[in-house]
Amino acid sequence: MLALFVLFSGCATTPQERTVFYISLHTVVPESEAYGGGVDYVKDEKTGKFVAMRKVSLINSSNIERAEVLKPKDSSNKYGLRLYLDSHGMSQFLEIQYHNTDRMAILIDGFLQGVIVLSGNVRSEESMDLPPLWSQAEAEAIAVRASKNYRIIHKGVYGSYL
Repeated sequence: MLALFVLFSGCATTPQERTVFYISLHTVVPESEAYGGGVDYVKDEKTGKFVAMRKVSLINSSNIERAEVLKPKDSSNKYGLRLYLDSHGMSQFLEIQYHNTDRMAILIDGFLQGVIVLSGNVRSEESMDLPPLWSQAEAEAIAVRASKNYRIIHKGVYGSYL
């Protein structure tokens, strides 16, 4: 009996149905405002300093329908990403720009990738560009998982994969 319980009470998702390379963009909070509720600190591994940011992301993988890799524009060998946002993600992005919330922390699976300034990153009405922060392999892996993550997240909403 115990064996059957263990066998059939397992997790409802398979490894292919879990989000990986989950992208989230959070508003960076100035130190003068960092002492209220709803603020989290993440460590920037490159500088060793902590960055204060809002706990709730404004844009995340649930808003990113797909992504593509942007080739380096210099000799740094760092790749950027072009994110294609759904309507909610784009409205969030436009809201960010309207309120001049320029500095955003980019997290992948909860780890800080960098702090960026969003000004001028709107490519069109449906996409935004992230600056070159990743190696080619990392950027490709993130881009491949973007659409899979979007489908996984919205599976429960729509009853089946999009």
